[in-house]
Amino acid sequence: MAILETLDIPTVGVAVAVSAVLAVVAYRSFTSKSRGMPFAPPSPRSPPSPTALCIAAAPVAPSGHPAPAPVACSSSPSLDSVDIYMAFRGLHDADPLDPSVLLLQHRHRSHFVDTEQLQDVLRPRQQMRAFLSMWRMDPGIRPYVLRAGFYGIYRLGHIIIDWPLITCLVERWRPETHTFHVPLGEMTITLQDVAIILGLRIDGPAVTGTCMVDVAELCGELLGVTPPADALRGLTISIRWLCQHLSTPGPDADEVALERSARGFILALMGSFLFPDKKGVHVHLCFLPLLRDLTLTSTYSCIAGVVQYLHTHIESYVVPAWTVDAVLVVVLHSYRSYGCLHPEDFKKFKLVKRTQLSHNVAEFRFALPTPTSVLGLPIGKHISCNYGWGKDATGAEVVKLYTPTTLDSDVGYFELVIKGRMSHHFREMCVGDYLAVKGPKGRFNYQVGQVRAFGMLAGGSGITPMYQVARAILENLEDKTKVHLIYANVTLEDILLKEELKDLASSYPDSFKVYCVLNEPPEVWNGGVGFVSKEMIKAHCPPPASDIQILRCGPPPMNKAMAAILDDLGYSSEMQFQF
Repeated sequence: MAILETLDIPTVGVAVAVSAVLAVVAYRSFTSKSRGMPFAPPSPRSPPSPTALCIAAAPVAPSGHPAPAPVACSSSPSLDSVDIYMAFRGLHDADPLDPSVLLLQHRHRSHFVDTEQLQDVLRPRQQMRAFLSMWRMDPGIRPYVLRAGFYGIYRLGHIIIDWPLITCLVERWRPETHTFHVPLGEMTITLQDVAIILGLRIDGPAVTGTCMVDVAELCGELLGVTPPADALRGLTISIRWLCQHLSTPGPDADEVALERSARGFILALMGSFLFPDKKGVHVHLCFLPLLRDLTLTSTYSCIAGVVQYLHTHIESYVVPAWTVDAVLVVVLHSYRSYGCLHPEDFKKFKLVKRTQLSHNVAEFRFALPTPTSVLGLPIGKHISCNYGWGKDATGAEVVKLYTPTTLDSDVGYFELVIKGRMSHHFREMCVGDYLAVKGPKGRFNYQVGQVRAFGMLAGGSGITPMYQVARAILENLEDKTKVHLIYANVTLEDILLKEELKDLASSYPDSFKVYCVLNEPPEVWNGGVGFVSKEMIKAHCPPPASDIQILRCGPPPMNKAMAAILDDLGYSSEMQFQF
């Protein structure tokens, strides 16, 4: 990572599903004695703007709300993307000083860039997008896909791709060394890279198979259907045919039918994403026997095959006429920032907008390094903030903890809603000032489907982590978790995120219920009055069960009172969590 940091590219990193961004890029310093391929030093020209440096400044359209539609990648950007890409590339020429060491340079993408013949950024193959548009995962097969270890692969098809960044990395790939060449060194794709990005195993039994199979017998046993001749091409089977015959097992499907549908889904996923053919419309049946026992499938080491596939195919993509396979796109795309936070070091973010919501509530929007950057805060986590507020009685820097109301689907910025006596820490902040932030912090960990329902007890500004969790659940089309919120305040004016909560309730009436409680209600009020009581919790939260959890976040007296009530109602300690 040190090499990449010297390039002043704040958006380079590896996407991980854990709280910290892991530096897993393998690199070696490149000197004049290394392989006889000395590299030019960085250009002495004045540095470009952060927009140009990050390449990602001309992204595909950012995702909005609800969650992004299931597409593997966007269509190619306009030629404006080429302009931004060229601005970056021109300032960081990583070509060898001695061009004679290069092979077939006249066909390499960098030659067309150097001679200003590049007409557009890379074009994606659309097999993953086509697959997801044809086959929406049936809820019944989801447990089987999870068991096989392929659910993470399915979710990767929903990310937005930064094509100028992909173009830059592919152009920097040299077939002579099988590495990416950057001005101060080189890096390559390792087994660990792909394992973290795709969520597949490195260790375990090797992925092996045979081409000596009886197609009719194999498909009949494992898929429950026998493909006709026009659905086959040698030992490959049409992904569209798999979708037509296995995508809808039906509401009355038994375990055998569901498992067969799951096998077809995973097989099509492998053919459209991990190991696509030239057009991405067929998948080889040599993979089907590996799906016989889906529990055993999750133990296989798929990484070596994927990495071999990547290294084999990227050689072709340096020729400008070629398009790019989906799995390579995802791996390369992950070398951008999938999180701007650092768990130990403060990073500064610029205040770009401040909105006064009421006499004691304000919303602060902070810009991330690029329009496609994300904060990288896991669901339910919070951040540590420092604005030079001085020191406390012990001499330590004053640091405050806050939960952003934005998610990683809100690209390019994050927002904090500040209320009450703590707002004086932000009172002096003006647009253009910088806030130091580090994280993520917190004990709460969430995975889709970990509970059937959440009950939420929030008071005052304690609504922010509840809103973050609720919104993440509701905007994820694959998450069927129910959310029941009781939100307590003193007056109607004290309710934070009032419109946002109202929008969630109206947009997701079957999944989200909110009940507000006021100490001092207006004359016309149909919510609760006073403090949150045992009766309110019984009426508006899911009853005690092993598959539910009650979340608490509010002032200390409220948290203590709620814990006592929940204990009395029979909620065990495992069913309760306090932020």
